Amino acid sequence: MSLSALTYRTLMTGAMAFLPRYLKARAKQGKEDATRLDERYGLSLPTLPADKDIIWLHAVSVGEANAALALAHAFAKCDDTLHMVITTNTVTAAQLIADAISDQPITHIYTPFDAPRIVKRFFDHLNPIFGVILESDFWPCLIMEAHSRQIPLYLASAQMSEGSAKHWHTMRGFAAQIFPPFRHGFMTDERQKSRFQSLGLTSLSVTGTLKLPASSPRKTKADSAVLKALEAAANGRPILLAASTHEGEEQLAISLAQRLAIAGIPHFLILAPRHPERGAALSSRYPEMKRISQGALPTQTDDAFIIDQLGMMGRLYQLCDIAFLGASFSGKGGHNPLEGAANGALMICGPSQFSNQFEFDQLAELGCCLTISDVQEMVGVITDLYADEALCEARRKAGIAYARKAQKRPNEVARQILSWHEGEA
Repeated sequence: MSLSALTYRTLMTGAMAFLPRYLKARAKQGKEDATRLDERYGLSLPTLPADKDIIWLHAVSVGEANAALALAHAFAKCDDTLHMVITTNTVTAAQLIADAISDQPITHIYTPFDAPRIVKRFFDHLNPIFGVILESDFWPCLIMEAHSRQIPLYLASAQMSEGSAKHWHTMRGFAAQIFPPFRHGFMTDERQKSRFQSLGLTSLSVTGTLKLPASSPRKTKADSAVLKALEAAANGRPILLAASTHEGEEQLAISLAQRLAIAGIPHFLILAPRHPERGAALSSRYPEMKRISQGALPTQTDDAFIIDQLGMMGRLYQLCDIAFLGASFSGKGGHNPLEGAANGALMICGPSQFSNQFEFDQLAELGCCLTISDVQEMVGVITDLYADEALCEARRKAGIAYARKAQKRPNEVARQILSWHEGEA
């Protein structure tokens, strides 16, 4: 074991003394589920079916959880003797999974704290036949314990930033215990493939992202009522959706809406922050805006509305005329544009796209994802788009077709992994 690995294990063991206080503080902030803190210790884990083989899928937050769900459903279609366990870090991701796994052979567990004793308990309980890592944070104790138990591990849609890659390169001995033992990596693009190759992972292929939208958005009566209210409130005005936004991006979207109104094209603006808990802060900053979490509905006297609730994004993309894509204007790498494309949205994106560069590039070629950083330029581009309805419709259809093809990726990955596993059994 390298000195870096030994130091890390020692530090994480020592950190367990502070874990109770840390988790309780996070629970008070709404960042942990207070009723399930034991899972972070590898305790009180849900009972798993004894007659099924367990597959472990490891994610972090909402984007990775969507990828994990897509892959879990693909495994279930391939083999009904399998049961999937998805681990995530965030409460938001846990809720997303809870809403999606009714009557499915899928169980959610919070990621155990990355200390040796805890991860041993976790794997004693799961005993998976293999695991798939779908995140950008690599927990060394968790991964090394799986390697030591000879549990085959795969990377799928996982990404590594340039900074993280440089950091791992400074700890070559440690990295050699983490990355080379992975059986295969299904990479999002050639750049990611190159980064993992440089860390010793030799078996790699490029598949694009697995963070895919559902084939059709989930419909509820409550959501339908909200969507009807939004359409009525727009009253013929085009709808501008600020989708999955982060701090600072809402103001940019508001500025865009104001400039469009000055240009003679007033829009109805929907602010849909990436993290719904930010709704209260947005409401405080823009008190004239109502928000869905307070039970309010928009009227024709409103120019904007806040959707601080999960589960509606697909249908909001279908409703909008133009989508302003979050994380691409705030330096966070750009959220996955496939959900917008799948639902027929024309998207305005900022220059920060590194988290989903392959998808941005492909959709840019189709004309349904336009990279623009200047608000005034956005006004001109949107005005030109509205002047050519046939072109807009052709671009929407091209985006939908691309997304439908991409939705086959989880099935292809699942079949490939299972064929390797069956060949080794």
